[in-house]
Amino acid sequence: FVTLINFSSDSMSLPLSLSQYGETPLHKAARVGNACVPIAKFLVEHGANPLLSGSNGLASEVVQKERETEMYTYLSK
Repeated sequence: FVTLINFSSDSMSLPLSLSQYGETPLHKAARVGNACVPIAKFLVEHGANPLLSGSNGLASEVVQKERETEMYTYLSK
């Protein structure tokens, strides 16, 4: 189980740094693909860095380019 968003009574915070597995929530969304484009947009709008390289490279490099074209296009801007 991975927590993507932490809510408290005063604020919301996102874990934007690399996990112990070398990924951010944006990398995880990218791996899922087109179904997670709204999540990827939310993460970027709230400070996720699409240029942060993880153990498998940038989030745009994690996307299966041939199948997940919407996610790839969004992250490659």
